[in-house]
Amino acid sequence: MRQTRQRLLQAVPGLKVIALPTDISREEDVDRLSRAVGEAFPRLDILVNCAGVAGPRGTLQEADWEEWKKAITINLLGTTYMIRAFLPALHRSQRGKIINISGGGATRPLPGLSSYAASKAAVVRLTETLAYELSHRNIDVNAVAQSNGISGRLISAVWDPWKAFPQHRHRLMSSDIYTLRRIVPEDRGISLEQPEQ
Repeated sequence: MRQTRQRLLQAVPGLKVIALPTDISREEDVDRLSRAVGEAFPRLDILVNCAGVAGPRGTLQEADWEEWKKAITINLLGTTYMIRAFLPALHRSQRGKIINISGGGATRPLPGLSSYAASKAAVVRLTETLAYELSHRNIDVNAVAQSNGISGRLISAVWDPWKAFPQHRHRLMSSDIYTLRRIVPEDRGISLEQPEQ
């Protein structure tokens, strides 16, 4: 971490960088990080949640149960702790971005990695929910499968044509392409309470 900080300082003269080792599965660590960032910087514009673990390998019955729970705690609850801790600063900025790295576990079943898959799918649903909750605060919440696949509120992977996304932003944002959300009849302008004509 010290070396990364030094490289950043050398690459960008005048840059202010703090480095504080943090276990995101421990609320007190996250609170300490939040306070340190608040003291060091006048405003917060972006939060990237990229800490995560693969969890134990094996079927649900074979996998070490404590390690299974630990993966959920780090991948899902750790991400949630971070958002809760830093939301007040984003609110004060009256804008901002939250980017959650969902990983490949959110896109398909992963036999033998059930805690990873479950936690990352949960991160996606958390992201989608917060995108709605925070939209009136001018805070965008995104989930991405790879660090170079950022795509607004959408879920993108490195192999997707993400470089072309800006040209198709309106079409993508008004569709369910690259999302994992459940499509309900109302999303398609259909009411199942009314008889079919």
